[in-house]
Amino acid sequence: MRINLWLLPNVDALKTLGVDEIIVYCVNDGAVMRAWAIDQKTEGSMMTFFGDPLGEFTEGCGMELTHPGPQSFGLVRRCKRWAMYIVNNIVEYVAVSEAENDPAGDEFPEATCAPAMIEAIRAVETNRKRQ
Repeated sequence: MRINLWLLPNVDALKTLGVDEIIVYCVNDGAVMRAWAIDQKTEGSMMTFFGDPLGEFTEGCGMELTHPGPQSFGLVRRCKRWAMYIVNNIVEYVAVSEAENDPAGDEFPEATCAPAMIEAIRAVETNRKRQ
């Protein structure tokens, strides 16, 4: 996956909304995630890559991909394609890209891509100001 295609062009908009860090993780080891960060040329950006080699964070968040389709191809202990907006350690918004015909969210990832998250963050912040 090329992060540059959907995330990096939107970094300024995210910064404007007050986002100070973007964490990218997957069920993989730290060495693979470091190589991915290097490949994506994110050094010095607001992006941090983490590995979840045992899937503990994924499972704790309820985001383990358990659909039988991907598992039938040997894809076990994987995470769903998802995004979370957190403010002061409080989860304000969660999006998951999945559908019955696309359990991994590979065909239709839009709900978890930067433009959708920017829209969601704006809505969260607008609601916060109304309260």
